[in-house]
Amino acid sequence: MFTDTSLAQGMHTITITDTDANGGGLTVGDFQTPARPYLDVATSNPYPAAGASVTVTATVGNPGQAPLRDAEVTLLTPSGWSTGRPLSLGTVPPDRTAKATFTVMPPSSQSPGAVSFTAVATSSGGTFVGSTQAETPYGSLTAAFDDAGVSADSNTGAGDLDGSGYSFSGTALSNAGVTPGSTVTAGGLNFTWPSAVAGGTDNAVASGQEVTVNASGTELGFLDTATYGPASGEGTIIYANGSTQTFTLNVPDWYDGPPSGTSAAVTMAYRNAPGNSQDDHPVYAYEQSVTLDSTSEVAAVVLPNVSQGLVGGSAAVHFFAMTIG
Repeated sequence: MFTDTSLAQGMHTITITDTDANGGGLTVGDFQTPARPYLDVATSNPYPAAGASVTVTATVGNPGQAPLRDAEVTLLTPSGWSTGRPLSLGTVPPDRTAKATFTVMPPSSQSPGAVSFTAVATSSGGTFVGSTQAETPYGSLTAAFDDAGVSADSNTGAGDLDGSGYSFSGTALSNAGVTPGSTVTAGGLNFTWPSAVAGGTDNAVASGQEVTVNASGTELGFLDTATYGPASGEGTIIYANGSTQTFTLNVPDWYDGPPSGTSAAVTMAYRNAPGNSQDDHPVYAYEQSVTLDSTSEVAAVVLPNVSQGLVGGSAAVHFFAMTIG
């Protein structure tokens, strides 16, 4: 008898070599391991509006030859989220699937960011676990700011744009005509530079955050830069009518400068370095835009997922402002 419980489902072949000089009349054949049940978990809308419900569907599949009896699914939700009772699916026949659907509500105090939902399915075929995520939105790009990219020349340690302690200089920005809360005009669009003083959070590191917009126009513009770039990433525009539009941003590096034939939105003569020192090399912020469907309001924008925070030596994209024109 041959036994190996670690084999994956599907067709396997056993090869037997006859070492008996007289021949043993051995038989070589194939065998099939049983197909295993599975659990798929998904949300109907991974980017719900603020305060909106989330629908989670757990699909139990039975590709085997025996029925799955007493199938039941339980959904585990984050603290404060509503949840329902376990749902009984009864018996799932061979080569069939059964679905359990849960609609859950966030708490009024739900913070923006990713939330996870875990489904646990039990049956005569065993216990299976699956999970999915939804991204609850920030009320504005400013609310998503998580990095201090500008520092004072006399206190450079308060800023860190690249994960290695270097940052824009507030003085160099001012010399370029940009001060907290001022208007930056680039690419035919008007942006508002963050109002934070030097050392305050003033940019969002692109990590797939969803940002509420609720505005319409012909162009979506970003004021951004990349560190350890250039860097690129794909984002999503969510319209109020439920449709979506993907876009790709290719963001030049803040130190290398704009590609040939293009220009920067803001050019600074130097950058701040660790130890209250300055690096006399120009650095840059850029404008990029995406054409919109002007017939529908933009409900939200999902930023590209370029990195999870800042790590020195690794590419990241920073958003200082976003506007619709």
